Amino acid sequence: MKRITLRLIMVLLLITLVLSIQSGCSKQTAVLVYDDSYSFMGFSQEALDSLSIGYTLTTNYNDFRTAFTSGAWDMVVFDNPYWGLPGDILDLLQDYAARGGKLVMSTWMPAVNNTHGLWAQLGYSFSTAFADLTDVDKLFEDEWLLNNPYATPDLEFGSLSDMYYGVDGFPGSVVGDGRIIASFDGSVAYNMGAVIWANSGRTILNAFLLADGYDYDGGEPIDADGDGMADATEWWADEISYLSTRPGSKIQPSASSLSISSFEELGNNAK
Repeated sequence: MKRITLRLIMVLLLITLVLSIQSGCSKQTAVLVYDDSYSFMGFSQEALDSLSIGYTLTTNYNDFRTAFTSGAWDMVVFDNPYWGLPGDILDLLQDYAARGGKLVMSTWMPAVNNTHGLWAQLGYSFSTAFADLTDVDKLFEDEWLLNNPYATPDLEFGSLSDMYYGVDGFPGSVVGDGRIIASFDGSVAYNMGAVIWANSGRTILNAFLLADGYDYDGGEPIDADGDGMADATEWWADEISYLSTRPGSKIQPSASSLSISSFEELGNNAK
């Protein structure tokens, strides 16, 4: 009798294990990446790889638009230091974030389209644009969001040469539930926000170019803490990891959100 009971227990445990594995496979996170950084250096891609998170990669806005509108996504990672974006891409991102999607973004678009509704949706209001590289510092050294899983150093961009991008930083203030996580040069001024947390933690806007974390003179990414991982990669990884813990919805953006004049094509951010 005891042997029969033990066998039944073992069978039930095996069934439970199989079901849990199948459940885990069916709940894989759908992550869409846009990356137009110079030579596709891929700091955001490296971050996702370090976190063992799978993703679909796009490197131009036409491919991104097609992928974004063709399915539902748990998270969007958007790295946009170079190409100007037509307004419909911003419309789609606004719709996605407004309806519960998780979005982490680094972009130069506030410099050329600072009145678009996406920014207010991300808790941000544009103040000005910096043409020169500027340090980005955490407001609090022990800021949990930027210390897990990696203890990120402040971003020492100010000492680097800016060889490729015309504008690099876009300090701003917060609106709605926006909260400043990091600022330019560690400023506590209300309009010097560099990283904006909003939508109960579902969205993070880097109002500067994480792609600037490369020393073109030295020919390698900056690694101020000497741990062998690029500081920009660690920054991306911490933000992505944080978003992955937040409640959100798997969203397919709606084409009905597009504005009539949203398809105008812009230039690039080349110097």
